Amino acid sequence: MGLVLSRAGFDPSEVTHTVLSHLHFDHACGLCDLPNATVVVQEREWAELADERLASSGAINPDDVDLGHPRV
Repeated sequence: MGLVLSRAGFDPSEVTHTVLSHLHFDHACGLCDLPNATVVVQEREWAELADERLASSGAINPDDVDLGHPRV
């Protein structure tokens, strides 16, 4: 994601917010490229990070999204 933003003339470190519709890797794996972004995500989606069944199935990976960003 960071490379795509950079090529488009944007500095990924200047992104202040990102909205995640859901936490599958294809929507959330680029979060590491946005170090200063506040993550906007549904509370229900975030709670699913603790669901071992979803994690073991590969549907979500907490390591892709739980990176310490501020969250609303």
